[in-house]
Amino acid sequence: MINIADSLSEVTKLGFDTAPVIYFVEEHPRYDALVTTVFERVEAGQLAGVTSTITLVEGLVLPIRQNDLPLAQKYRDLLLGSEHFEVMSIDAPASEIAARLRAEYALRTPDAL
Repeated sequence: MINIADSLSEVTKLGFDTAPVIYFVEEHPRYDALVTTVFERVEAGQLAGVTSTITLVEGLVLPIRQNDLPLAQKYRDLLLGSEHFEVMSIDAPASEIAARLRAEYALRTPDAL
């Protein structure tokens, strides 16, 4: 098993895809303990978390569809209200970087952004 503390010992900033955000917010039974360790580091300021507005979109879809306002607010609180978590807008410079990431690593557009 991967030791998260060891893996993150030299990391100061970490980009988040949507899946770990969903696992954390919705307390996924299989992954919650693993992602909680990472998010606790972000909350404590030991690690800066970064994601794009796509994560906000993807995280809010199901709560909005199900009219689950408290769950939607949990996403907003984490992504928009956390001191050490930044949601980056997708602008032209970010699009250029995403294109380079897609070209180099064959990522899908949402993942590259």
